[in-house]
This record gives sequence, C-alpha cells and structure tokens, in this order.
Amino acid sequence: MNKKRIYLYSGLLILVFIAWLSSDSSEVLKEESEVAKIALREIGHQLLLANQDTSSLVLPIISLEASKYKLSFQKQLSIEPDSLVSMYK
Repeated sequence: MNKKRIYLYSGLLILVFIAWLSSDSSEVLKEESEVAKIALREIGHQLLLANQDTSSLVLPIISLEASKYKLSFQKQLSIEPDSLVSMYK
C-alpha cells in the first residue's frame, strides 16, 4: 500500500472513532438528564409534604437548557428559605 492510502484509511478510522465517542457521550448526557429529572420530582414531592400538601401534583420537569430545569407545581407553593435549610440538615 502506498502512503496516501494509509493516510486515507487512518483518517477514516479516526473519524469513525470520533463519531462513536460523540454518540456514546450524548447517551450518557441523556441518562444523566433523566436522573436529574427524577431527583427534582422527589425534591418537589418533599417540598409539598413539608407544606402539609398531600394532594397537589409535581408537574413534569421541563429541561430549559443543559443542566437547567424548571420545577413547577399544580398549586402555588410558598417556600421559607430558613425552613428549607433546616429541613435538610
């Protein structure tokens, strides 16, 4: 084989490897996003329980951008920052 073919095959192999790495990392990011959404729903549930609200719903978590989510509730929820801190000590 001449050098041009070796460089061509090496370049193609590198491109395939990079494509494989990028597709794998997007799966990991999607999985981490789903885990974050589940954790946020649990936090929302705990906040409702702390306010003695056992009937309101935690609405679906909305992904705004990478690692930024919106947590919303069926009814308006008031949160006291001091009680929030003491709740998780």
